[in-house]
Amino acid sequence: MDELLYESDWYADEGDPDIGYIQAYAWPLLLQGGRLTKTDGSFLKLTPAGRKAAQKDLAGGIKTIWEKWEKTKIIDEFSRVTAIKGQRSSRGRTMTTPVKRRPMINNLLKDLKPGEWISIDEFARVIQSKSTYSFEMVNYDWKLYFSDQHYGHIDNEYTWPLLQLRYILVYLFEYCATLGIVDVAYGEPYGARSEDYSSCWGTWDLQFLSHCDGLQYIRVNDLGAFVMGHDEHYTPQDTEGDLFSFDATELIVLNNAALPPGQELYLEKIAERTEVDRYRFSRATLLNAINGGESLAVIQKTLKDSATEDFSEELVQLFKDVEYRSTAFLNAGQTTLIKCSPDARKKALANKKMSSLCMPADDKYLVAAPGKELQFIKALKAHGYILGFK
Repeated sequence: MDELLYESDWYADEGDPDIGYIQAYAWPLLLQGGRLTKTDGSFLKLTPAGRKAAQKDLAGGIKTIWEKWEKTKIIDEFSRVTAIKGQRSSRGRTMTTPVKRRPMINNLLKDLKPGEWISIDEFARVIQSKSTYSFEMVNYDWKLYFSDQHYGHIDNEYTWPLLQLRYILVYLFEYCATLGIVDVAYGEPYGARSEDYSSCWGTWDLQFLSHCDGLQYIRVNDLGAFVMGHDEHYTPQDTEGDLFSFDATELIVLNNAALPPGQELYLEKIAERTEVDRYRFSRATLLNAINGGESLAVIQKTLKDSATEDFSEELVQLFKDVEYRSTAFLNAGQTTLIKCSPDARKKALANKKMSSLCMPADDKYLVAAPGKELQFIKALKAHGYILGFK
């Protein structure tokens, strides 16, 4: 395993046009499937459960995602194997539902001994050996094909390594590893499993069926043992010493330390990553984080708890500026803008009761005070008026 790479350490060759950098494609999906986020326009916003998980119980949040993901219908993970066409047939459901596949893989994951490596080939062998682990991938395998739907049908081939195995690879690498419940050993995908498909028509130019072909070993780690029910509690590994120091408005990760689960994502939300071990805070990054639901006080406490030193003078000034700019204008609630005739406006402002329920706006309008719209309308009626509509 010396030649294999852990997922967090691996990047594709920058010059390779086929695969590029590996991104955490599954994270937004997992967060939605676990109901820790919800859509807010074109963005995702943390739900109350998501905020609790991020601030107080990250391991519990991961466990919630794991449990809820089994039943989610947001995506079929196999759709990432784009070399196999015909998955979305217009006539009948080609693929089986992943809701029936995930529990079978999870059954085997739960039966693995935490901390021990298992090869993907052995993992696949065990899945095929017992009905409690095995699953079907398709309802109509003749609808799937490589390259050309007239010549490249896969139903004449041995499809288990093309379908079930590829689904397992994607599920383990993009979802389980992203959640942090399994450690992975990974090598380059090019030609790693070409024997599975090299005899199929239309695959002559394929170097891999998916970037997950390079996955070779997995092991259930301590977090996975907690999530899968082996342990009642999860205790994060203590870091040796403090993690951060500060240089002006930059945070420096000391000694290239491995950040705890979630810490790296959190830093990328509140700061701009400038180097592998450096993050720059700015007014824009902090205001964006606060606008996304973060608290400036929590940000400062989180950083202090893992720092070797106090904040730099520049960072203190930046926090003061951001605090002022984030509280200078506060949403006090919705109001009702009322257009008035000059005479009626003058009477309303001169009336003791009505003037306590509204305020002037420009020279043609009144604004009903937040939460007092109904009282204002009743006061109008008491004086012989109604609130009309244009």
